[in-house]
Amino acid sequence: MAMCSGCTPTDPWDRIGSEFVRADKVDAMGEHAITILGDSISHGANAEDIANDSWVALFKKAINAKTGSDNYGYTSTEGTLWNANGTYTELHAFPKSNNGFKDRGDKGVGWTEYRSAELLGTKGLGSSKKGDWLQFEPSTLYPYFRVYYEAGSKYGRFTVGGGDGETIADVNGETVVDCHADERSYARTALYDSSLLGDSVIRITADSDEQVLITGIAYYSHPDGVVVNNYSNSGLQFAGTGKAQNGNMTGLDDSIVDFAVTSGTLIFALGYNDSHYFDDYKLFSQKIDHLIEVANANGTSVIVNDLCWDFDEGDDKYHDRYQFLTDIRDELRRLAEETNGLYVSAQEIYGQELLDTIADGAHPSAEGHRMIAQALLDAVGVPMAEDA
Repeated sequence: MAMCSGCTPTDPWDRIGSEFVRADKVDAMGEHAITILGDSISHGANAEDIANDSWVALFKKAINAKTGSDNYGYTSTEGTLWNANGTYTELHAFPKSNNGFKDRGDKGVGWTEYRSAELLGTKGLGSSKKGDWLQFEPSTLYPYFRVYYEAGSKYGRFTVGGGDGETIADVNGETVVDCHADERSYARTALYDSSLLGDSVIRITADSDEQVLITGIAYYSHPDGVVVNNYSNSGLQFAGTGKAQNGNMTGLDDSIVDFAVTSGTLIFALGYNDSHYFDDYKLFSQKIDHLIEVANANGTSVIVNDLCWDFDEGDDKYHDRYQFLTDIRDELRRLAEETNGLYVSAQEIYGQELLDTIADGAHPSAEGHRMIAQALLDAVGVPMAEDA
C-alpha cells in the first residue's frame, strides 16, 4: 500500500514502555491498535471538548507522545442524533445529508439510524438510495482518514469525496468501495489523502440502490504507527439486552468482543450501565467468562478501567442498586485477575474529589476526566503528555 513518506519510525510500539500497554501485534484490521470498549463516560460525555479533554483523548495524547505517532483513530459516524446540545460531539459533529435522517421503521427518504449491538461502535447510518450522501466536517482534519462500514453480500457500493462533490481515489487508486468484497461484518476502506478533499470536508455517497451502512471514520497523521481506537458509545451495557433510554441497544454482541481482543491491548470500561439499569448477575458473569477466554487465547493485555461510581450506600437514590454494583465490581476485578491484567479505579484514588465532578450521577466534567486519565496513566506507567 502506498503510504506517507517519513511517517513513523520503525517499531514505535516498542517505545510505550509499559508492562500492560502493548501494541506489538496488529488487530483484525491490520493496525497496531489499542482498543477501548466503554459507554458514554468513555465516549467523553460532559467533557465539553471530547477530542481534547475526555479521559480517552488524554490517554491518546500520552500514547502518541510516547510512540511518536499522531493519530486520532476511530470516531463514531452516528454519534447520537438525539443529543441536540452537542454533549457527544467529538472530532466531527453529526453529519449533514442531502435528504435528512429517520429512525428504523419510519417511512420516507433519508439516512436511517441503526443502533445495534452487532455494529462496531454500536451505531451507524444507512441508505439504500443511489446518490444519498453524508457530509462530515471535522474540527481537525488529519492528513489521512479511513471510512468504516458494514460488509457482506447484502451491501452495495459507495464513493468518497469532498464538499465540492468530486470523488477522490484512495491510496491504491480505487474510487469505488464495493461492500460485497469483504465478507467480514466489520470493514474499512484503504487510506485517503485529506489534501484531495474539496472544502476540507468528507462526503460519502451511496453508489448503488443496495444498502450502504457507515459506522465510523478514523483519522491519522502516521498510519503505520500506534492508534487508539475508541469504540465506546452512549447507552451501552456489556450484558443487557433490548433497548435502553433513547432507543440505544444495551448489550454488547460477543462478535465485537472477539474483534476487540485481537488488539495488543484492550481497555475495558463497561459496567456502569449494567450496574444501574440491569440486574442479571449470572448473564454478566457469563459474558465476563467469554471475554476472559478469548482474551487469554489471543494473548491480549487487558486493562479494566472501573468507572462504576460507588455513591453513598445510604443515599436512597442509589441504595437499590448498591448490591448489584458490588457484584459488577467483583466481576471487573475477576476479569483483570484471570487475564493477568490490570484493574484501575479512579474513584479509589480520588474519592469524593472525583465524585464531586459528576453532576448527573454518571458523567464527570473535564476535571473528572483528567482524574480518570491520570489514574490510568499512573497505573500503566505512561506520563501525561506535556501539552495535555
